[in-house]
Amino acid sequence: MEKKQKILVVEDDSLVSKNIQEFLTEEGFDVICVFTGRNAVTVCEEDFAIFDIDLVLMDGDLGKSSDINGFEAAQMIKRICSSSPIICISGEDIPDKYRKCFVAHCKKPFSFDQLVPLIRKTLQKS
Repeated sequence: MEKKQKILVVEDDSLVSKNIQEFLTEEGFDVICVFTGRNAVTVCEEDFAIFDIDLVLMDGDLGKSSDINGFEAAQMIKRICSSSPIICISGEDIPDKYRKCFVAHCKKPFSFDQLVPLIRKTLQKS
């Protein structure tokens, strides 16, 4: 049996997170969802060996409920698990100082017809 590729989804909107998780699971991915930047960093720091994350989908603007924004979290994650590509999913542009943390940007609102090919292409390259 082939190992499913694991995607860490970092999205503070629970409905958006649930939709992404359901759709990507149907597409054959193993999906882990967290709602804050700090939780995403913790998963990568403490649980990376357990979860073996293949790709991170990061909401750049995690809103007021998050302790650190997605751009800052991506910067920290890149230092911890540099082999896992990070795709930004955000309605806003990526600030220049964080641009190198991301391999791609899927601007919100996005469609899954747009997101899934981007994920597959990114995973093929890594």
